[in-house]
Amino acid sequence: MRQLFSPRLTMVLICTLSVLYTKAIGTQTTTVTCQLNKKIGSAVFLYRVNNGEAVSLGFKWLNDKNACTFTFDAEKEGIYYLRRAGAHSSFFNYCMYLTPGDVKTVQVYISDKSIDFDSCQIVNPKKETGYLQQWTNLLNNICKLGTFRTKREEFFPAFDAFVRKAESLKKECAATNATFCKIFNAKIDADIQFVKAGAFFYFTERMNGDRDTDAKHQSFYSSLLNDKLSNAGYLASEHGMQIVNYVLGYRKSMQSADPLQWWAVPFAEKMNQIGNEMLKATYVANYLKSVTSYEQFKTDIEPYQELMNKTGYDDEYEIKLDEVTVFAKGADGYNFSLPNTRNKLVSLVSLKGKVVVIDMWAMWCASCLQEKPFYEKLAEEYKDRNDIVFVGVSVDGEGKKAPWKDFVARKGYKTMELLAEPSGGLMSYYKIAGIPRYLVFDKDGKIVTVDAPRPSTSGLKKLIDQTLSNTAK
Repeated sequence: MRQLFSPRLTMVLICTLSVLYTKAIGTQTTTVTCQLNKKIGSAVFLYRVNNGEAVSLGFKWLNDKNACTFTFDAEKEGIYYLRRAGAHSSFFNYCMYLTPGDVKTVQVYISDKSIDFDSCQIVNPKKETGYLQQWTNLLNNICKLGTFRTKREEFFPAFDAFVRKAESLKKECAATNATFCKIFNAKIDADIQFVKAGAFFYFTERMNGDRDTDAKHQSFYSSLLNDKLSNAGYLASEHGMQIVNYVLGYRKSMQSADPLQWWAVPFAEKMNQIGNEMLKATYVANYLKSVTSYEQFKTDIEPYQELMNKTGYDDEYEIKLDEVTVFAKGADGYNFSLPNTRNKLVSLVSLKGKVVVIDMWAMWCASCLQEKPFYEKLAEEYKDRNDIVFVGVSVDGEGKKAPWKDFVARKGYKTMELLAEPSGGLMSYYKIAGIPRYLVFDKDGKIVTVDAPRPSTSGLKKLIDQTLSNTAK
């Protein structure tokens, strides 16, 4: 009998029906309307706690009635946060607990000088939201106290009181629904560990600044050495991934008195210390966001492919693989065509026969301008060679052409300078989310790397010399 469906097609149909069934049975439209007391110049953001992070569901501008509405599909109940756009912080002030199908209105109050909202009052809030807001206030207060070096002696007794209140809230919430209690209890336990680990670094995310090295305080932190990072409950908190970093950072700090260079710690070394598969896979998925090259993917991510597939992160793995394969070493470079300061178009193809080094920058980018003198100095070292060219690509856009030309002339840049739009072209092709960014191509226009070291380090020169040496053979 002839086979009517291939196994792959059958699986696709099963998956499609499964998705449709989930949408029909489990997914419901949830609505949150924010009514503000006055018009503001910034937007409103809504976040959902998911896998150890607060994930943005996007932002909304206010309409002519000073209101905005978020409408989204939700498959399960969970923790949400509201924040004013521009209120950058690791901590959230205003929360709510939502179940699929909820329709909620939030009265939001703000003053002219407020960084975040002054208050958010949910109309007919759930009991769960009340418990959650109490905990959010307690958490933010203890974290704020923990950021002050001069108030460290106040922090420890406050932490003990914080833990006692945590246990009290756990008991109180037992009268609410079982799902909430499970999530809430896991979040409380995770947040307590977050406070203890974060306090060692005074809650600085990069962990490269001051540390609490006072000898009489070390017994407070010592339990972090015994954390096997095997508690998947950490993922119930928006600080879940930060907990992992803080605990690992603390351990690394105990090995040396030097400032912690977290960026330099090999990814595999971090992964080997995480004891729970789901926590480990989520950590990989979180790290994926910063992977910008095929080489980095091959080294850091590929060893965990089986783990990603097993824990439901296979889509994230495949999407990133597809993305970075375009950027793999040896792949053809994107053939841009951009105007220079004399309005002459320059393309990658037109530079064939030369090693091409590109600096993506902008006039408004402080870190770009800090790197520019190093880039110019590096280019000067190769000025007598005709087989390499240093290019600056400003992403200030056509609308800033005249100021850009004046800026380049005033600064006296000697490198070839081109003008690009802030989106599209090189920026979108290589998915460049932040600048400065440095790209290197060989004499045939093929990618060497699209995420090279900064010129203020020795890495870029070493890479250039290696590329010149390889192409000379």
